[in-house]
Amino acid sequence: MTDFFVVEPCSSSNGVEIKLKNKKIDLKKAELLLSSLGNSPVVILAKFKDYSVSLYASGRIMVKGKKKINHKQGNGIAKELITILEKGNALID
Repeated sequence: MTDFFVVEPCSSSNGVEIKLKNKKIDLKKAELLLSSLGNSPVVILAKFKDYSVSLYASGRIMVKGKKKINHKQGNGIAKELITILEKGNALID
């Protein structure tokens, strides 16, 4: 599995930031793998389960929920998303 780390952006946010180590995201491939709500050359907005997800070509993923996401939940979401992206060959060096 691709290395990553999870950051809680701020105490008032209901989200977490996932940063991939040494990988970028092929947004065209990622868009086919997730329920895309919109895109631009640098970001895809998508739904994943009950979460809003922003995937950036740079390898950054923002995940927001209706309720606060703790670090443990963030790690679980990261693993699920990264597995989907890896299987779809959407992660690049």
